Amino acid sequence: MFAAVNILDSDVKNKDLQIRRGITIGKLNAVLQEFYFAHPSTKCSTMHKYCTSFYGCELWDLFCEDFSMLLTSWNIDVRKAWDLPRSTHRCFITTVWRRAYKDIDL
Repeated sequence: MFAAVNILDSDVKNKDLQIRRGITIGKLNAVLQEFYFAHPSTKCSTMHKYCTSFYGCELWDLFCEDFSMLLTSWNIDVRKAWDLPRSTHRCFITTVWRRAYKDIDL
């Protein structure tokens, strides 16, 4: 998709990011639904393996609102996996994630 797109065309990249966010939310919810019985670390590992294929993400604007929304969606589902309240601060989620998966960075 991005091969024919002008790199300066931010509307197309943001639209792709919005579409990917929707797909990712669907995948994350499906994993949480299917693995409701599993340990939280297993849920997070499965979420990482099956929900983080972002082909073309190298061209995304990492400082736009749509990317922040994608990260927020990810953090919400990590909270769901660990059965934490939604008001849990993002810094805590990042700490839990990095301790559990030192070689993975999202």
